[in-house]
Amino acid sequence: MTKSATAIVLLTMAIVLTGCATSRVHFEQPAGARLLLEPTGYQSAGKEYELPTAIDLPQKDSPMSINSDSGGRPIRMVLSDDTKLKGYLYVYRLDMDQLEKLAEVTFRLTDEQISKIKKGDAVTIIGYSARKRPVYKVNVGLDR
Repeated sequence: MTKSATAIVLLTMAIVLTGCATSRVHFEQPAGARLLLEPTGYQSAGKEYELPTAIDLPQKDSPMSINSDSGGRPIRMVLSDDTKLKGYLYVYRLDMDQLEKLAEVTFRLTDEQISKIKKGDAVTIIGYSARKRPVYKVNVGLDR
């Protein structure tokens, strides 16, 4: 193989392997709820999941700051009592170290938070890495 062919193969492999960084989030509560991740600019269809489940979420187009609410991915959730929720999911750009990769990042919507939502309030849930760095944020409220 020539040097230029080898360089092309190595460059192609680097591009393929680099891809889009993801963060795995374990959606645990409320069990039995259905979560719909709306399609983004690079997906043709949304994806639906039943909790509990683990999802590798792309960090693409994420805001740089936890205080920013720009660039979120629309989500919908249907609870087991058919209460419909909607909101936005933000996945932050984060180069995790080995400890952070081994620890689970979880999403839990508690009964207390669900009660607030049913009363008309919005709720913000933030998931942190093992080193207390923000991995994701979800702003969610009642879908009226």
